[in-house]
Amino acid sequence: MDRSGSHTHRRCVIACGALALIFSVASLPGCTRQNAAPHPAPTSTSKDGVSATNANNAFVDEQQLRELYSELVSAIGRFDIAEQVRLTCNKYQADLQRRADADPMMQIDFFGSPDQVRRLGLEAATDKLQTVLLPASREAVQAVVQSILDGNAAAYKLAIHRVEQEGSTAILDRIDNIAVTGDTATVRGAYTLKLFTRPPEVVDGTNQAIREQGQWRDCTPSRRQQ
Repeated sequence: MDRSGSHTHRRCVIACGALALIFSVASLPGCTRQNAAPHPAPTSTSKDGVSATNANNAFVDEQQLRELYSELVSAIGRFDIAEQVRLTCNKYQADLQRRADADPMMQIDFFGSPDQVRRLGLEAATDKLQTVLLPASREAVQAVVQSILDGNAAAYKLAIHRVEQEGSTAILDRIDNIAVTGDTATVRGAYTLKLFTRPPEVVDGTNQAIREQGQWRDCTPSRRQQ
């Protein structure tokens, strides 16, 4: 049981990496209507119509981007990798899944070999692990220990995933700025990540998003993830 403590608190895998978020007023390039004939000049009604369309498009983009990052932060907090992948652009989906699959904590020997755990016994090993895995429930932690004792890797992955879900939270704190240009956007803001007994960590910065098949997806490069 020599690999607990700070190793237990590795950062969660994020589709958007150091998921630095988000929002303010989305701005779209203004449209200028030009007539082929020198007159009549554009009417105020047509100008108002173009302006209203631009404002509506900007509002829709901003709302969709806010929803994207709200959903992404929620998925991070509950360790929902499938949802994180869904909210990530095609370019980085495979990379996100690869990093999730390689997560050291998902390996059955992360906390020690079955022999090491067996020397402690089920109850003592559960007590020891729970000190670093709170607020995960004792039942969830005990299932992790039992799977290690049984040498059951599949059961371990299910059990540790439950522990991760119970022991972590992510809350969107603020959206500072959204800037939209066509089908790309930058979103700046912050969220608070809480992993097990580790103090809450505020993660802030700027993310990149793109529109794919009419839907905004996070598309921040690999620096996104530790």
